Amino acid sequence: MKTAKKGKVVKKWLKYRGPGGFCKFVKEQLNVDPTQKQNKIISDIESNRRVAVKAGHGTGKTAIAAWSLIWFLVTRPFARIPCTSNKEDQIKERLWPEVTKWLRGSPLRKWITIQRTRINMKGYPEDWFAKIEAASDPENLAGYHAKYLLYIIDEAAGLEDEFAAVINGAVTTGGAKVFMIGNPTRRSGYFYDSFAKNSDRWATHTISGRNCPLVSGQWVKEMEEEWGKNSDVVRIRVDGKFPESESDNYVSTELVEKSFNTVIRRTNGPKILGVDVARYGDDEIVFFGSQGRKQLEMETFQKQATTEVSGRIIHWVRQKGYQIVNVDVGNMGAGVIDEAREKAEKYNLNCRIFEIGFGQKPPNKQAHMHHKDMTAFMWHNIKSMMKDEVGIDLIADEKLKEQLTNRKYSFDSSGRLKLESKEKMKERGVGSPDRADGCVLSYFNPLKGKKQSSKVSASIGS
Repeated sequence: MKTAKKGKVVKKWLKYRGPGGFCKFVKEQLNVDPTQKQNKIISDIESNRRVAVKAGHGTGKTAIAAWSLIWFLVTRPFARIPCTSNKEDQIKERLWPEVTKWLRGSPLRKWITIQRTRINMKGYPEDWFAKIEAASDPENLAGYHAKYLLYIIDEAAGLEDEFAAVINGAVTTGGAKVFMIGNPTRRSGYFYDSFAKNSDRWATHTISGRNCPLVSGQWVKEMEEEWGKNSDVVRIRVDGKFPESESDNYVSTELVEKSFNTVIRRTNGPKILGVDVARYGDDEIVFFGSQGRKQLEMETFQKQATTEVSGRIIHWVRQKGYQIVNVDVGNMGAGVIDEAREKAEKYNLNCRIFEIGFGQKPPNKQAHMHHKDMTAFMWHNIKSMMKDEVGIDLIADEKLKEQLTNRKYSFDSSGRLKLESKEKMKERGVGSPDRADGCVLSYFNPLKGKKQSSKVSASIGS
C-alpha cells in the first residue's frame, strides 16, 4: 500500500472512530443490520476500554467479535489485535471464518490479507495486524505494546487468572481495549468476576436466546424439554446466565443418595449388563447389571485376561439371563468383545453384545447436537433418569457414589456437554470412574426405539 494512498484511505476510515461510528461502519462497510442488542454492545465497545458479553448459544456473539476486529484494524493505524481462547482452534474455526464471511463483498477486502493465524493490512504484516495467540502459555500474550491495542478473548470463561494478569498489564495506553465473549459456564474466574466483584470496571452485557431474533423459539423449547427449564444447561446455553450451582461436578451427591433410597419393586424391559474393562493395574473391571430402572447387582474384578472377562460375560448371559451387554471398547475391550461374540455365536445365545466407544459420537444426529461424545450422552441419560419423578433404584455403594459425583463437566465451543476425561481426573488425584462407567453403560439401552431381532452384535458410537 503506497504511503499517500494509505493516508487517504486511513483519513476516510477515521470518521468511523467517532460517536456512533462503529454502528455506521458495520452498516456501510460490512452491509450489516445489527440487532438491537448487538447495537448496544458495539456502542459500548466503541466507548469503553473493557467490555464483557456472556451469551447463550447461537446469539451472534462471534459476529460481534469479527466486526470488532475489522473495525479496530482498519480505523486505527498500526493497530495490533491479539485473539485468544482457551482453545486455539476456537479462533481458527470460528472467529477467522466469521471475519472472512463479513469481508466477502466488502470494499475493505482489497486492503486486508487473511492468513491461517494472522490478518493484516496489506503491506504491513508485522506492524498492523490481528493474530491468533494460543492460551497455553501466558507469555504468548505478553509483549504487546501499541498505541492501538485490542484483545479479543473468546470462550472467556476458560481464561485463567495468570492470563488475565498479562492482559491487564498490557492494556496501559489510552487506545487499548479488551473484549471478552463466552458462554457463562462457571461461577469463578476472571470472566465471572467481570460480571460480579469487578463489574464496576467493565461494560457488561447478557444475550439470551429467548428474545434473540437469531435463535429459533423451537430450539429453545427443545432445550427445555431435553434438559429442564430450570436446569443449569438451559441457564447457560439458552439464557446466557451463570449456573446456579457453585460446583462443576456433573452429578450431585443429593441425586445419588436419592437413588440409593429409591425403591422400585416392579421391573420391565431387557436385563442389561454394563461391562467396564480395565487394563492390568489398580483400575477395576466392573460388571453392572440392571433391568428397567432397578440395579440388580454389581461385581468388580482386577487383573484378568480378556478370555476370563469374556467367559464371565457368557456366564452372566447363560445363568442370569442378560439380554443386552454393553462393553466399553477402550483399553482391553475390543478383545473381550470379539471373544464374547464368538462364544455367544458358538452357543447360540439369545443376547446382543454392543461395543460402546466412550469417546465416539452419540448414536444419532440429534444427540450429537447436545453431547460431545458417548460419555456425555450416557451420563446425561442416567442423570435425567435420576432427576425425574420415578428415579432409579441403586444399591448403596460409597465408591460408586464417589465416582458418580466426582466427574466435572463443561461445554465445548459448539455448546455441547462434555465430561472431564479420565486423564484429567487422574491428574487432580481422582481415581478412574470404573464403577460409574459400568453403571451408565448398564442404564443405556441401544435398542430403545429400534426394531428388535433375535440376535445381533453391533457397534455404538463408532
